Amino acid sequence: MSWLISLLTGGLGSLVSGVLTPWLDYKSKTADVDLQGFKTGTAADGDAYKAYLAYRAQVESIRAGEVSWFGPKICLMMVAFPACLHVALVFLDSSFTWGTGHYGALGIPPIPGVYADFEQRVIEFLFGAALAGPMASAASAWLHRQ
Repeated sequence: MSWLISLLTGGLGSLVSGVLTPWLDYKSKTADVDLQGFKTGTAADGDAYKAYLAYRAQVESIRAGEVSWFGPKICLMMVAFPACLHVALVFLDSSFTWGTGHYGALGIPPIPGVYADFEQRVIEFLFGAALAGPMASAASAWLHRQ
């Protein structure tokens, strides 16, 4: 009887190994293919993320450079703000009667003769600089991309 049991277990073992070995080999190969695809995908994602980080670092360095020196902005505020405020007040005073029936009711005088051209030039410069600055930045960015 023991010979029958050994025959059954030996035959059953060879049958199981004959069926399981190819199936396990197939599963191992599909796992290798999946692993290789995952490695390729993560490498591409890593390269894209590194490029994004380099882009963000460049953007932040440009922003830091824009706000690093506040001197021109202070000078602009000292010269341009009073001129713009005065022109606005003269415009309001000469545009509305303010209930008095005549223009100039607020009594804001225009700038006297020699300095009359000064306000106009300051305001023209502000509008010109406001347009020229972004245009120069855009042109510079375009040239650096070429």
